[in-house]
Amino acid sequence: MYLTIQGIVLRVTDYNDKDALLTMLTRRHGRLTVKARGLRRKNSPLIAPCQLLAYGEFTLFEYRGQYTINEAQSIELFTPLRRDLTKLSLGTYFAQVSEVLSQEDMPNPELQSLLLNCLYALDTLDKPLEQVDARDALPERNAQLLRRPDDRGAVGVDQGALVDDGRELGIGLHQVDLGGVDDDMLRRHSLRYDLLDFIDRLV
Repeated sequence: MYLTIQGIVLRVTDYNDKDALLTMLTRRHGRLTVKARGLRRKNSPLIAPCQLLAYGEFTLFEYRGQYTINEAQSIELFTPLRRDLTKLSLGTYFAQVSEVLSQEDMPNPELQSLLLNCLYALDTLDKPLEQVDARDALPERNAQLLRRPDDRGAVGVDQGALVDDGRELGIGLHQVDLGGVDDDMLRRHSLRYDLLDFIDRLV
């Protein structure tokens, strides 16, 4: 079965000497993992639309729940962003945040729009980066929360401190009964704030 989607490349992982796996954020299907056959070959036609942070239209072949790219065309490559190391670092960070917030095969058009707005802002708006770099405004605890779920037990997160951080960030964590909320939900609240705060700083 063939499927046509529009997606943003969040991660590129080498699969073997010729192929790669892409983690993509799509509007109708949420996060998808797809195989790009021949992407690592020098003259592959997939190189441009399948690079990190590229936004494109992809025709996928689905077989037994596995997706393979059949055709791909770039919609936006955010070229100016790629020429600035600091902007590229910020864009990559936002892609990582989006990967944490998204779920497999669960539509999330709002998150895709939010990420696209962040990338377009970095690419086109001439703002001082110290004004828009939301990472500096977040508590150090976010770096702990970004660890993989199986590492969270070693982090030693203090829930009382998270409540204080929430008040500072204005995301209302102090209104949540922490006895019924796991670390993953707290992490998602904090990371979603990161994206929203970035857009707010550009207004």
